[in-house]
Formats: sequence, structure tokens, C-alpha cells
Amino acid sequence: MERRDTNRLQRLGALLALSAAAALLLALGLAPALAGCGGEPDTTCMPPSGGLKGGYEVRINGKGFERGVRVEFNGKVAKDVKFIGDDAIAVQAPAADTPGAVDIVVTSPKGTRMVFKDAFTYTAMPGLDVDPGAARTAGAGSASAAPPGSAK
Repeated sequence: MERRDTNRLQRLGALLALSAAAALLLALGLAPALAGCGGEPDTTCMPPSGGLKGGYEVRINGKGFERGVRVEFNGKVAKDVKFIGDDAIAVQAPAADTPGAVDIVVTSPKGTRMVFKDAFTYTAMPGLDVDPGAARTAGAGSASAAPPGSAK
């Protein structure tokens, strides 16, 4: 095989590996946002979705954030709010009762509210547990599957 053909095969293999990794991240709800948070074109949430258990970090990129903001996901207060800058904050997502899109409300210390409609989507994947901490530290989520009703 010619060297040129070998290089093409290597590039094709790398492209296929990246495609498979992107598909896995999308399936697990860990892919970065591809569009703005609900109706706010300059605002993004990363990740844009996550499991019902919560407890993972969600970064909200936008504008006009202040130190000391309060963040709620569908009325549930997010913990560990980190002010990154006036264009970004990071929070620990609270748990949700049901899957679906929820509003994120950011309230400044002065009481000014910013509402991001349907900004984050909670997903339910029966029998699949995702460790979001592994995704932050290793760059990919670790997952284990067990049939419903079985012991892990």
C-alpha cells in the first residue's frame, strides 16, 4: 500500500472514532450545547441535558451575570454556584422529579431575574447510571447498565 493510502486510512479511522465518541456523548446527554438555551441565542448551557439525579456541573454562558446570583432549575435551587465572570457561571444541577425541558432562572443579589425558557433538559434512562464526575475529570462519562429490577 502506498504511503498516501495509509495516511488516508489513518485519517478515516480517526474520523470514525470521533464520530463514535460524539454519538456516545449525545446518547448519554453529555455532549456540549449546539444551540443557545431556550430562545436566548447568546446563552448556552453545557451540557444541555443531564440525568434526573442531578449533582453534575452545568456551565451557563451568557451575559450580565453577577457575583452572588441565585440559580434555579424549574424552581429547585442549584447548589455550588460559581461566578466565572459576567459572561459565565457554573452550578451543580439539582435533582428533578420528571424528565423534560426546564427553565433556568438566574436572580441577582438586587433581585433582577433572567429567565431562560426550556434551557436545560432532564433525561431518564432506565437501567443506565452515568457518573458525571468521571466525565469532568476523564473527558468522558463512565456508564454501567443493569436490567430494571436487577442488582448492580
